[in-house]
Amino acid sequence: MWTKKATHLETADLPQGHLNFIERNPSFIKHHRASSERVANALSRYAKSEVVEEQNICKLVVKMTSSCNLRCEQCFQWREGGFHNGLDPTAIPYDESGNLFDFIDRNKCDIILTGGEPTLHPDFPKFFRRLAEAGCFIYICTNGLLIKRYFELFSEFSDQLAFLISIDGPGEIHDSIRGKGTFRKTIQGIEMLAKGKKEEGKGWLIGVENTLMAKNLDQSIELLQICEKHGVDWMIFNHLWVVDLFARSEYHKFCEDYDVVPNSYTGFDMGDFSPEYIEKVITTLSALREYPAQIPVLFGPDYSDDELRKYYRGKMPARENYLKMGVKLDVDIGGKLVMTKQFPDLVFGSVLDDTLEDLMASDAYQRAAKSMREGSLRVLNACPDAHNFLV
Repeated sequence: MWTKKATHLETADLPQGHLNFIERNPSFIKHHRASSERVANALSRYAKSEVVEEQNICKLVVKMTSSCNLRCEQCFQWREGGFHNGLDPTAIPYDESGNLFDFIDRNKCDIILTGGEPTLHPDFPKFFRRLAEAGCFIYICTNGLLIKRYFELFSEFSDQLAFLISIDGPGEIHDSIRGKGTFRKTIQGIEMLAKGKKEEGKGWLIGVENTLMAKNLDQSIELLQICEKHGVDWMIFNHLWVVDLFARSEYHKFCEDYDVVPNSYTGFDMGDFSPEYIEKVITTLSALREYPAQIPVLFGPDYSDDELRKYYRGKMPARENYLKMGVKLDVDIGGKLVMTKQFPDLVFGSVLDDTLEDLMASDAYQRAAKSMREGSLRVLNACPDAHNFLV
């Protein structure tokens, strides 16, 4: 959930917002330091061995369900032509996930629960408790609408829990994108978490994620101020995920080597942004950087102005390598092991049928990981893992 720069917590000249964060979140800072060291060591081992091995897996993404109670305009899964459009909602079955739990028991990975909306999983309480009792630190990517429903459950494991809550702008802006009344309900959930933290000593981390787009650029500072007011611990402003024709063609060719015809990229932006829009994005980021925030404010990806111009114009080359597959696994709906959750076209089997260690050791997975070590893909230029997992 953090960019690489934010892992350097010992820097003497950290902004006030970061210093406030460190003071308010001792349990998370302790975990984060240990987790960062574990990732750094795993990346180093993987870069030297060039073999995907169980001992190096530090993080595990579990896509709980494709169900969602919202249809956000920018969501790559539900936009017209998106790869889940028209499919029946599916979920990873709890009773058939023994291989997954065995792997987690051995490795105590950080767990990222995502969806759809993960809290809509029919067995979410059982899943969450099982993972928490295994000793994992859990990140929940959520729209925040069901925080009240599971507040007591979350409270049992508050020192090993972080929320990444999506908000698209202040009041009417958020509602115009996510649905009438959703802003108020999400803020109520955040207020409940903040109150539990302040008055009851809950140790959880409250994060907010915003996707920058035409509708909300002018309200970015206002949203940051709202989040500060309501007790949010940190924020990240993400760029739209741009996958132009060249990137699609490149990814299509990559998948052909595995006899797969991809279609996941149809849910992402094609590009063709006007120069005026691109400059407005850059101006917005400058204002956010200059604002004296009392919480950490991060950007995904954290490109320079010139890099952003290339990115939005489809001129940004792929990263030199993509080491994520050696330290982090993505389990998609149905228990499928995939290259990455954003582009789950490449499937290397299901954890419902085989162990994760066997799936990782397969020729197909090792071959794909080798290809990505030697040269990434342009479709992944906005992927946090392309920027965070660096040796």
